[in-house]
Amino acid sequence: MTLAAVAAGLWETFGVERADALRALLPLLRGTVANLEAHGLPAALTGPIARGDVGTIERHLAVLAERRPELLPLYRALGRETVALARERGGAGEQALDRLLAVLCEPARGEDGGMEPCE
Repeated sequence: MTLAAVAAGLWETFGVERADALRALLPLLRGTVANLEAHGLPAALTGPIARGDVGTIERHLAVLAERRPELLPLYRALGRETVALARERGGAGEQALDRLLAVLCEPARGEDGGMEPCE
């Protein structure tokens, strides 16, 4: 529920009403649950971290820093957990996952604390 609220709130930053954002997100959420049910963990993992797409994650971080900087620690923490799941799943390449982890562990200049330190 909270992640859905955060996602809908992000849509509000680019002018979409919260209720409309939720309606738009529901098919994605349903697809995620169906994929999880059909394939289990970690095989159901999709998205930029599963693909090892560092550029997309860097763009996400940049937009969050501009529009909702208070969400950066949450995004980074969830991203680091997703990297671990992607390693378990395989296929993304260890170098890409190492770079993703590094990007997710580097707070941006001026970013508020509240992050767990990375090892």
